[in-house]
Amino acid sequence: MMRVGFLPRSEEAIPDDPLSWAIEQLHSQDIAQMPEEWVDGRPKLVPIPDRYGWTQKTRLENVAKLDQAIKASRREHAKSSQFVRDKAKFEILTKYDCRWIDLSRMNMRSVYGTDTVRQRFGHFWFNHFTIGSYPAFRTAGDLFESRILPGLEGQFSDLLYSAISHSSMLIYLDNVNSVSPDSKEGRDRRRAGKHVGLNDNLARELLELHSCSPLANYTEADIHNTARVLAGWGVGELNINARRKLKSVEEPFIAVKSDPGTKLILGKEYGRGPGALKSLTKDLSERPETRRYISRKLATHFISDNPSKRVTDAIESTWRDTSGNLQKVHEKVLELAWHHGEYKLLWPSHWLYNIVRFSGSNYFLTPTQITNFKLADDDAGVKFRELGNCFWMKRQPNGFSLQSSDWVSSEHLDRRIRFAMSVKTRCWDTDIALKASKNLRLSKDMVGYMSRFDNATEQFVSLCTNQWLMGVHS
Repeated sequence: MMRVGFLPRSEEAIPDDPLSWAIEQLHSQDIAQMPEEWVDGRPKLVPIPDRYGWTQKTRLENVAKLDQAIKASRREHAKSSQFVRDKAKFEILTKYDCRWIDLSRMNMRSVYGTDTVRQRFGHFWFNHFTIGSYPAFRTAGDLFESRILPGLEGQFSDLLYSAISHSSMLIYLDNVNSVSPDSKEGRDRRRAGKHVGLNDNLARELLELHSCSPLANYTEADIHNTARVLAGWGVGELNINARRKLKSVEEPFIAVKSDPGTKLILGKEYGRGPGALKSLTKDLSERPETRRYISRKLATHFISDNPSKRVTDAIESTWRDTSGNLQKVHEKVLELAWHHGEYKLLWPSHWLYNIVRFSGSNYFLTPTQITNFKLADDDAGVKFRELGNCFWMKRQPNGFSLQSSDWVSSEHLDRRIRFAMSVKTRCWDTDIALKASKNLRLSKDMVGYMSRFDNATEQFVSLCTNQWLMGVHS
């Protein structure tokens, strides 16, 4: 459960057939829920209100509204107290900037959901298609909820296209600023004496990190021509001028910025218009280098820091035989993880979700609570940033490391000790560590080790920061 999903909550049991459980969870689609109230230490769950499920269009419109509202608030409260200014800014942020609400939704899904294996694969792909800067974070929640999670049920080619063409990706890697010199807008800019040019950030990462990797031996010319295919994709905000030019919010393509010529990429030619990107991502997804590269990433994340050729070949074979059907590929990963799993240290975020789940701790704020100014200091974003594993924090395009060694240090251990103590303070049951031992099927040695400590808090911390709960073993 820890290797491919999350630990059971106190009201759940460890399955007798973990592999069947994992495959069933992979195909389930739990709705996002949150605690409405707590009764005798148990959460009463309700669906997260629709008002916290902004569409991509609303999110893009809010990008412009946020800056305007903050400027207006500064003028209005220039002579107000710091408390008044902070409260006004907080209300604007929670109205227009939904990053922490998106993180709260992820926390609720991970802690209270019954499809934890599906969520774990969602996290893997959210990391693969990394979004790592402002203001791209403001639409990243939609990338996770409306592109990645539904994409787990289809082909990789569809997921690749939908992730690359999402506003968050286009904003993060500066494709919104890319204009072909040969486009109508490019020619108009040159006549007006303005700078015009392609931005190859997204083109480079599409080839290097998202699909075929350097295994394909692509050239700088291939990167340049990929940037030409991507020219015209992306809009930073939905102002009136942009709406007139935009193909659609879901496919933010602006024809007057696009390249009209033929592009040669890895030996294949691509034409003009939005269909060129669809063709390119499909061709990239079918390349053997893409299968090999991503199969190894999946194996590294779920199975071993140094997966064997036997393991990676098995995933790659399933990918090839099913034309990249992600459900079948993920099922093969689960099967291999059960039979060939080796030691892996969990991501700090997954470790934290596990201890909150088994302890029944009321640790994370719900989307409703996170918009309450009185609770503003309890910021989930700060917690995950301190753990170094927040999807809404600045980072490089290659995402979080999949190697256990990169999460091992005395500082990381010190932080986990402090976080375990913090989780314990929000537990309903004061004796949770020893009481959870039966449900978690802890060994006698582990129970004996915890019992050596003097009080319930030390017992809980000793369990949470033991290598047994921080990682998974063969």
